[in-house]
Amino acid sequence: MIFFFCRIWGVYNTKVYDLTDYVNSGNLANNNPIWQFLDSDLVDVFKQRSGQDITKPMGKVLDRMNATARAQNMNCLENVFLAGQADFRKSARCQVQNYLLIIISAILMASIVMKCAFFLLRFC
Repeated sequence: MIFFFCRIWGVYNTKVYDLTDYVNSGNLANNNPIWQFLDSDLVDVFKQRSGQDITKPMGKVLDRMNATARAQNMNCLENVFLAGQADFRKSARCQVQNYLLIIISAILMASIVMKCAFFLLRFC
């Protein structure tokens, strides 16, 4: 039997979670309850919106859980399935430095042009 596995991941609050191994292990074990330790609605959100920002749908699922279940599921996601942080290079903290470098470069170039113009006017 040939299985086709696609990546099952999502971005929740700028963190990337990868549930690919969890879902595929459950499928290979014929959905044995031993492998089903995460909330099924939570896993369904990852399956339905794989590769997308799932902050709002996952927030709705987490709001329906009691505090203990929510903490257990989030601890499991953080400790086992966290794959990394979402790309932050387009955020304000990274863009400010780029604009500052451009502004400082423009000021330096303007001062060089003004000095050259003064030199040419003075000595020509």
